[in-house]
Amino acid sequence: MLRTLLPAPLFLALSIGAAGAEFEIRAVEGLQFDPPRIEAKPGEAITIRFKNADPTDQPHNMVVVKPGARAEVVNAALALGADGPAMDFTPDSPAILAKAPVVAPGKAAELALTLPAEKGIYPYVCTFPGHGFVMYGAIYAGVPMPPLDKDENISPLAREAGKKPEATAEKRPQVQRIFMPDASPAAIAVALPGRQNACWDAGHCRLRYAWEGKFIDGTPYWKGNGNGLAKVLGDIYWSSGKLGDAGAGPDAPQFLGYRLRGGLPEFRYRRGGVLFVETLNELPDGIAQIIRAEGAVSPATIPVPGDDRAAITVSAGALKDGALSVSPADLAQGVRLEIRPAK
Repeated sequence: MLRTLLPAPLFLALSIGAAGAEFEIRAVEGLQFDPPRIEAKPGEAITIRFKNADPTDQPHNMVVVKPGARAEVVNAALALGADGPAMDFTPDSPAILAKAPVVAPGKAAELALTLPAEKGIYPYVCTFPGHGFVMYGAIYAGVPMPPLDKDENISPLAREAGKKPEATAEKRPQVQRIFMPDASPAAIAVALPGRQNACWDAGHCRLRYAWEGKFIDGTPYWKGNGNGLAKVLGDIYWSSGKLGDAGAGPDAPQFLGYRLRGGLPEFRYRRGGVLFVETLNELPDGIAQIIRAEGAVSPATIPVPGDDRAAITVSAGALKDGALSVSPADLAQGVRLEIRPAK
């Protein structure tokens, strides 16, 4: 019998047969697994029915890996490049315990494995290009689960689903992992200390748009069980335009997370083997975006799309046709882009 899926955090084990436990885990909208975590016993034989229930018609796979190996496997999958589709974007790695192939929307597959005898937290992840940095969950085998909103072994969006809605419009500065309009499911909304705000896209590792005035209304997100889009409450004065494709392979952006400094995020990502660090500061009449790179040995091209509503200035490099070309020396020092509403 399958363990029935219940809304987070009420995932309950209903029965375990003699042949081991059975689970159903679905890929759902927003590059998420439902449920984002399950419980099993060390050494237990389990079967997972993986169903692609994503209404946005995206393909997904599912790979179970050894503790601590999720990022390693995701990066190895990106490195497959042109060989990825034939391998279901699953690398040949000793860190992989079980895998399900790429499943088309509305279809399902099964994977079976016997968990190692050691207690541990065994990640499951979608290694389809661009998905693995936000689409992952965990099998808890003999290890107690923390509260959902404090579980660092599941995706940030799943953690957010475990929190209670809170009033966010007046709190500054603040950072919200939340679904935003005109952004990938890995959007991050940032309220700067005064009246400036930004949407930074972790799926594409770039600034999506900036606006002035009030922050966001997250009610549609919370009332939609985490699937609705937050509303921008101010006036957008710059946007990067059409979302496009984040790409795949070794040159695809790889989001590494962010840390807070003075309440503001410092975004870290890797592109083309180079570590980038990006911060946002507030100007009296706009936003300053500071981009540094560690280990660059050749000029980098940073997309900076123009917008008739905004004026953009840069501290270094050559800005032409929506792209900024920057030398390694300037990247090491940090390039400052200032974005202001056009007068």
